[in-house]
Amino acid sequence: MTSHDVINKLRRCLKIKKIGHGGTLDPLAEGVLPVAVGGAARLIDFLPEDKEYLADFKLGVVSESFDTETELKKYSDKRVSKDEIEKELLNFKGEIRQKPPIYSAVKVGGQKLYQIARNGETAEIPERTVFINSISLTEFDEQNQTGKLLIGCSKGTYIRSLLNDLGQNLGTGAVMSGLIRTKSGGMSVSNAVKLDELLNADSPERYIFSVSEILNFPEFQITEKQYERVKNGNEFSQAFQNGHLFLKYKSDVIALGEAVNNTIKIRKVFI
Repeated sequence: MTSHDVINKLRRCLKIKKIGHGGTLDPLAEGVLPVAVGGAARLIDFLPEDKEYLADFKLGVVSESFDTETELKKYSDKRVSKDEIEKELLNFKGEIRQKPPIYSAVKVGGQKLYQIARNGETAEIPERTVFINSISLTEFDEQNQTGKLLIGCSKGTYIRSLLNDLGQNLGTGAVMSGLIRTKSGGMSVSNAVKLDELLNADSPERYIFSVSEILNFPEFQITEKQYERVKNGNEFSQAFQNGHLFLKYKSDVIALGEAVNNTIKIRKVFI
């Protein structure tokens, strides 16, 4: 199932056309998929960008896709210890450069890399800079040379590429054998709901958060006079600390504003 498949199911379930998601999951992956419903779909770009993953890996083999979705090829008989892996992980903390896998949705020359790969063609894959906030080995089976990594990272990080690079650095080769996104868009597994549970719920609306619960922007209660300006997208004068804020009228969040030098500019209107 693709991330877009999830959106199609939710459109039918919630009877709302305007739904978007905050970050595609690889076919092999599962986990947190932030979904924005109705007017909140216009706020996806404002969601926190850091993500967290729990990744399974296997050493000694490699593949074109850097995971188990394509043919595995033996790379090395070399065996490593837990201590050797943990020492090597220190090189992946902070800002690093990486190349996306050839089997990815990154575009080169207007064409997605996976389309190029499926056509049997090659392409010069551009490197990108990503940031690894945290990386730790949570499990390692020395006998089978398999384990799990918990990785906190910036938007745009390819975990498959990270594991491939780790395997190259260790001299063993490596592939990703499983992936769970545990945090994304300010949401985590702990407050997520399984898709089947949501689709079969008597009242699926109860699983929906308010935007103000996810985006930690201050709120400002506007007057009726200000409301008449805001609903038409017009700014108004108001002393407020510079930055984004939610504008509330009575009990509803009706707009996203930005305070700039005692003027509230309207960025998104939800009514």
